[in-house]
Amino acid sequence: MVWWFSPHAVLTALSTVLGIGVAVFSLRNRRVAGAVPLAALMGTASLWSALDLAAVAVAGIEGKLLLSRLQMSLAPLAVLCWLWFAVVYTGHEEWVNRWSVPALLAEPVAFTAVIWAVDPDPLLRSGVTLEPAGGMQVLRYDPGPLFEAHIAYTYLLFLAGAVLLTRLVVNTDQLYRDQSVALLLAVCGPLAANALWLLGLLPPGVETNVGFVFTGVVLAIAIFRQRLLEIVPVAKEIAREELITEMEDRVFVLDDDDRIVDANPSARRLVGRDSIVGEPLSSVLPELHAELREGATDAPGSVRIAVDGIDRDFDVRVARLHRAHGLVAGRLVSLRDVTTQRRREQRLNVLMRVLRHNLRNGTASVIGYAQVISQRADDTEIETAADRILAKSWELADLSDQAREIATVLETGDETRTVHDLSTVVTETVDEVTEEFPAVDVETAVPDEANVLAVESLPTAVTQLVENACKHNDDESPWIRVTVDTHERDGQTWARLLVVDNGPGIPDADVAALEQGYETSLEHGSGLGLWIVKWITDLSGGTVSFPETNHGGAVAVSLPHTERTQADDVAASVGPGTNH
Repeated sequence: MVWWFSPHAVLTALSTVLGIGVAVFSLRNRRVAGAVPLAALMGTASLWSALDLAAVAVAGIEGKLLLSRLQMSLAPLAVLCWLWFAVVYTGHEEWVNRWSVPALLAEPVAFTAVIWAVDPDPLLRSGVTLEPAGGMQVLRYDPGPLFEAHIAYTYLLFLAGAVLLTRLVVNTDQLYRDQSVALLLAVCGPLAANALWLLGLLPPGVETNVGFVFTGVVLAIAIFRQRLLEIVPVAKEIAREELITEMEDRVFVLDDDDRIVDANPSARRLVGRDSIVGEPLSSVLPELHAELREGATDAPGSVRIAVDGIDRDFDVRVARLHRAHGLVAGRLVSLRDVTTQRRREQRLNVLMRVLRHNLRNGTASVIGYAQVISQRADDTEIETAADRILAKSWELADLSDQAREIATVLETGDETRTVHDLSTVVTETVDEVTEEFPAVDVETAVPDEANVLAVESLPTAVTQLVENACKHNDDESPWIRVTVDTHERDGQTWARLLVVDNGPGIPDADVAALEQGYETSLEHGSGLGLWIVKWITDLSGGTVSFPETNHGGAVAVSLPHTERTQADDVAASVGPGTNH
């Protein structure tokens, strides 16, 4: 055995060492998906390089042929390990089973048997000779048809693994994309070297294993720079699959032609069968297909579907699925059963309408009779009682009006926020309220303009604030102060509406209920006005607070300030190129 020190020998030794290093690191992280296949791949590659290094030192042709047969036996194992790694790394471990493994091993096992049975043979290789190269003797031969068929098979296996990683490059997050690109580059090194060797474009003595130097360097960079084997996409895919499988929402994945390409178990139960993949949505759920076709956008919608002969209501949400460069790949459609919620809302709505109607009519009758009694009563005590009945009846009538306001806000349910000039809203509201309560001294301090983003019903909230302050003020000289200003909070500009009065103040029960978000059975507020204010403010993305004051009560409403104007909103809604 003679050792030759040449660039080829140095590169071969380097590829062996790098491969062993990556294999050892992978085994130390063997619990991570893909680590064991990667260790097998790099271990096989290192052994291949070690055999090539030994072949350099062996002088006779028989010894070189023996080592060459060992290398030819290892080559398909390396490619199979590559495919194994790609399958596991991308989250398709279920593909490695008792059927796929024997099928993939059949050709390599048969080829290896032929090698050890008949090599050298013209079907495998011919013209086997020793050729001087760089001061050493290297084996030279021409591949036969069986050898070329075997090479085609191994290239096919490589291509299958490359396709899996390429899909990951196109469809996944940046971290996994960088990892996948690194893995593809790592395998391209020996593949390119092998292709050049087969085409006779490499110098004598330079073979496939030299490309493993490039592989080792790229994988080392991926391990330390891109956290290869620390964070792998299979965990993310398993989590996503488990989440979608277990969720109660019915989830359909559609392609561009609205064919079903996937569906979770809940969706299959809704349809009543499992075999729906590949079918048009129009034939599986025509009601849903019609809803998706009618919607001009992917905004949430609703659909009614008969399930076991009973109509059920579903909220529909649609998300576009994008590939690289923003190309649309399809849609993800989820259905949430809201039948119980809709029925409850319907019953409450009917109950509210009936109660409001009866309360209003009954209160009107009570007011009428109480007025007659008050006007005709000769007894002071009876007249006082009648006046109290009138006062309570008017309170109930106001409560009915407030319930109607609440119903309007809740039934609309529109959370679209537009620009309002809070100064204008306050000024107009104060003008209306002072006509109704002329005895109350109302002062305002508002800027020329204070634009806020709020829902359409914002004026209702402002009216409730100012009106309640006037209505419940029992001071001998009632007054209220209404101010609008702006302030910074959490890096955002807010417009604040502050209403202060010298009345009895806001009951603690009302404040506690509003701060908790609900009323307890032992602690009820006295009215609905502040609830209307809170709900409208919440829908507008604002807050309601109760500053301390030395007078009566104070309520502050803060809303998101904007530099946009109402004219900007109108122009945006009309759109460019529209004559108006």
